[in-house]
Amino acid sequence: MTKTPVPHFSGILGSAAYPIEAGRYRLIWSEICPWSQRIAILHRLLGLEDIISEGKVNPVITEQGWQFSLDEGQRDPVLDIDYLMAIYKQTDVNYLGRATIPVIVEVTTKKIVNRAPLITTN
Repeated sequence: MTKTPVPHFSGILGSAAYPIEAGRYRLIWSEICPWSQRIAILHRLLGLEDIISEGKVNPVITEQGWQFSLDEGQRDPVLDIDYLMAIYKQTDVNYLGRATIPVIVEVTTKKIVNRAPLITTN
């Protein structure tokens, strides 16, 4: 029998552990990714721009992964990283998977909350 792996980075915004607070989270996405586009559209439709900041990676993935080369100095100005994998490794030093988007990062800890962003109203 195959064991289902425990999902990495599955926190839920709006839960007790991750309450919705302005400026606490950052959505990282790219226009090239359909999943990212959906989350970015939802982000705007819900009017969350003032609650959850937004960072975009270059739509052309490099050998080192998603890069923040669209920003001045080629670094995300809020998270102060140049490649998305840095946040994955900071969240879990033993993480062996790919750095995927979209992803929600807690700004103060610079750790991933969720890589398939979920929001609950409970």
